[in-house]
Amino acid sequence: MGVHAGDHFNSLVINRYKDGQVDSKVEMASYYSNGYTKTNNDSLYALNASGVSPRGFASFLIKNILVQDPNKDGTKFDPLDPDVTYVYSITVTIPNLRPTTRENRIELQVKGCVNGSVIENQTITLLCNATGKPIPNIRWMKNGEYYDGSSSVSSSNNALVFQQVAINDEGSYTCIADNGVGNPDKKLFTLLVKYKPKDTLLCPSKLDVCENKVIKLSCTADAYPSVKNYSLYNGNIYLGSSSNGQFTTTATPLGLNKFCCVASNEIGSSQCAFSDVYLMGDITTRCKINNKNTSVAAVKEGDKVVMQCDVSGNESYYMYQWVKVKDSLSVRNDTWQLTFGSINRTDEGYYQVTLRDKLNCSSQTRSFNITVNCNAFHFVQSVGRYVSATLENMEGDDVQLVCSANGDPPPDMMWIRNGSIRGMGSTLEINGVSKSDGGKYTFLSNNSLGYQVENIFVTVKLKIIAPEITNPYKQVILVDEGKDVSIVCNAIGYPVPNITWTKDGTVIGVGRIFNIARVKRNDSSCYTCTADNGIGHAKNASTCLDIHYPPSNIAILPSRRQMILKEGTSFSLYCQSDSNPPPTYTWKHNGGTLTDGQNGILVFNSIKRKQNGTYQCEAKNHLGWLLSVPIEIVVQCE
Repeated sequence: MGVHAGDHFNSLVINRYKDGQVDSKVEMASYYSNGYTKTNNDSLYALNASGVSPRGFASFLIKNILVQDPNKDGTKFDPLDPDVTYVYSITVTIPNLRPTTRENRIELQVKGCVNGSVIENQTITLLCNATGKPIPNIRWMKNGEYYDGSSSVSSSNNALVFQQVAINDEGSYTCIADNGVGNPDKKLFTLLVKYKPKDTLLCPSKLDVCENKVIKLSCTADAYPSVKNYSLYNGNIYLGSSSNGQFTTTATPLGLNKFCCVASNEIGSSQCAFSDVYLMGDITTRCKINNKNTSVAAVKEGDKVVMQCDVSGNESYYMYQWVKVKDSLSVRNDTWQLTFGSINRTDEGYYQVTLRDKLNCSSQTRSFNITVNCNAFHFVQSVGRYVSATLENMEGDDVQLVCSANGDPPPDMMWIRNGSIRGMGSTLEINGVSKSDGGKYTFLSNNSLGYQVENIFVTVKLKIIAPEITNPYKQVILVDEGKDVSIVCNAIGYPVPNITWTKDGTVIGVGRIFNIARVKRNDSSCYTCTADNGIGHAKNASTCLDIHYPPSNIAILPSRRQMILKEGTSFSLYCQSDSNPPPTYTWKHNGGTLTDGQNGILVFNSIKRKQNGTYQCEAKNHLGWLLSVPIEIVVQCE
């Protein structure tokens, strides 16, 4: 008879067979099971564990079984007489037989972890030891979802091994043991990953300031535990520390200062985050004419003349304004030197250059005096002078050609172009010169003794204007997702500037207008237009698109379809979604709207049974709304 410890039965019948027939005159005087006598067939009997063999069988001893009627000779019949063969059968009636079982029991061990925290890149093991009968099946969950490991986390039947624990391994891990007997047993372990500061940022990353101006720098970093200390350096010089990453300092020396911020916590320190601060102060200049340290020079007509002023520091941080004093005429605005390829008498005079830094921290004005000596031409019996063999002019300028001749008798003088007389005398004026006025001009002087000619070549250059963008330097456009957008870049200059559009440093289009059809949320970015015509520096302006879209990807955390809680439990539900502008949240309970939880968090300080039911979260902005998948909360009595 196969039985197990704990099996129950309520009757046991023993039959004796003699010569193949049931001997009805026999009844059980007594029987033994595991050493305990049970004589009442109406009782409910149970086998204890000590009376069951390892293979699940129980033994019974039959004795004192007698025949009720005497034999013919009046003696009692001995049932153990060897001359008689008896066969006994045992019948056990077992109602509602229940197999021997044990519920699940779990022991969760953590190796390589202290107080639930582990340092990034260390190795840890979560070991789930479970007992029960039958042997339980073990499964793992991470943050409420079934988890079988990853490329860096191996999963055996009862263990999770993190070879090099990473930040994204952080979370709540649950070991679940289930053998179908009773409720599954669960053990929860929350893993926190410690890591040294990373993604350190020092703002602003680039700054131009005047000398002695206070500078405010802000340093941030991502770390766990939180950053304990921020240290600031200027080059290799330590400036101080801050617990919140806020610094107030000054820069020195003049020129480029490279500030560095290092964030630290108990795990380690971050790499340097840099901020380039260019400090501008008093301007120091060195002025020259044709590489000679002088501001006064006498030159020959036709010579190349270069006036220049060098500044200490980065030239790109300074602006120049050249002016011819007599004419109050702006000559050039964007370079540290003024060059005459072939100077003539009209270029003679006083010049000033004003230098200032782009923040107007300081400025300085320097003066030059140029004297132009003309060459002499000797006629037969006469001497002649001319302005320049070659004259370069800008389109629209007024041009004056001057030559003179001396002789005895005094010579006649005229100007000839293309075989026609253009003017008499030593001077020829051309007002508003155009491209067609370019070419060779002949100065003829003669008297009775002879003549002399001299050719002057006039070249006319097109007027050039550096590009300028008339849009605001930076503007923001709000647009709803799915609409068409046209971004316009208005630029002036001569020649007409070419316009190029870039996004995140990549060229995406050309032309004055850049169109985007049916904008998507990932089109939110800054678009930069660059105007360039080869004159001076190219100019930039940015237009930033702020794409608005309705809520999407709504979810309730913890992410479970059903939660079973005991009455009096305190917990919270969190609602999150993706939208722009950010949504307002509304919670619903069994279809009705709740008045609390408007910020996306629904707090249950002590849940009650009347709060049973389904909960949903609604996210809404001006473009639409979205309802989450319902979660069911079941509240059980304590």
